[in-house]
Amino acid sequence: MAKRTAFEANLTPPSTNNNSTIKIDSLNLLVDCQVSFVSTTLTSINDFLPTMTTEQIPLLKTLITALTNQFELLTKSIATLKQQQNIPIAIPKEDSGQISFQEMERQRSVVIGGLQESTKELPSDRVADDAAMVKNLFDSVGVECVPKCIYRMGRSGNPPLLGQSRLLKIVLPSRHFQRDLLLNWRGKQHELKKQNNQYVRVMIRESLTQESYKRGKN
Repeated sequence: MAKRTAFEANLTPPSTNNNSTIKIDSLNLLVDCQVSFVSTTLTSINDFLPTMTTEQIPLLKTLITALTNQFELLTKSIATLKQQQNIPIAIPKEDSGQISFQEMERQRSVVIGGLQESTKELPSDRVADDAAMVKNLFDSVGVECVPKCIYRMGRSGNPPLLGQSRLLKIVLPSRHFQRDLLLNWRGKQHELKKQNNQYVRVMIRESLTQESYKRGKN
């Protein structure tokens, strides 16, 4: 059985950014421990000084040496931490096994041309008319779903510029419904155009990438 990619399993692949975050967190913890040690040593020295005897001078020297060494380590840790925090976050390269959100949306979208654009004054009324036309179209071709998004492409004009309706883009719940719509439209378009003048100039295609769109224009 083929091994699923992290994208298919709905998991996030390991990131170099995560490793950097873990390293910084470890350094922060180390600095906290070293600060705590320095603080404890200073407290011990302060408590020890008022009652110190001549015989205890070597012990004081030992505490001061330990404090000095720990302070040097703390200085190095802070310097390293600053360097880590100044390292720019690397943006992981896109995995060939994954697709972007834009590509996912494109793969479940269609573009409809020739569907009459409303000339009503209020934007909400024009949007409602588009939704009603899409609903009727879906009923006619037998596609059972509610579109995620419906909108006209290009600059708005009321009435439509030069009497031409703008393209209508529809984002569907999944690629399954996109394929159903395209397939059912191909099979029924001739019959529907004979039955309803509203569909005479209608064409439906899948949403294109920018490269495909430019090639088509050329």
